[in-house]
Amino acid sequence: MIFRRITPDDIGEVVRLERLCYNVPWTEEDCIREVNDNPFSHGWLMIEEGRILGYAFLWEAYELSEVARIAVDPALRKKGLGYALMQFLLADAREHGCEVMSLECRASNTAGLRLYAKCGFARTHRSKGYYSDGEDAVVMTKQLKESL
Repeated sequence: MIFRRITPDDIGEVVRLERLCYNVPWTEEDCIREVNDNPFSHGWLMIEEGRILGYAFLWEAYELSEVARIAVDPALRKKGLGYALMQFLLADAREHGCEVMSLECRASNTAGLRLYAKCGFARTHRSKGYYSDGEDAVVMTKQLKESL
């Protein structure tokens, strides 16, 4: 399994997975902006034998990082790929000097909440009506570096 940066040539596949994985998927324009225009965004593909298994967008700014998007092809779930992708993102954030990682997860996404807890994230609070359909988000964080 390899991880590599998302390029403009990969946008079509990322958008395809977005539509499979999210109730409110990012548009092609959203993904293009992440790759071309957002200086804080690090887009990653997880690939094996030429097949894209999943992707993620990680925002890194100074000591803070946030998982903006993460997805694994639904046909390949429950094989540890989400965990592997999260471990890669944690390593990338540490490598870039980030001290904290955060993310939002739909309150109904029990598989996601279990994954993030397994990766060492703690629930910090609940954002009421966070998503456009009114669902709450569970906000989770993980310390990447010991505090002073």
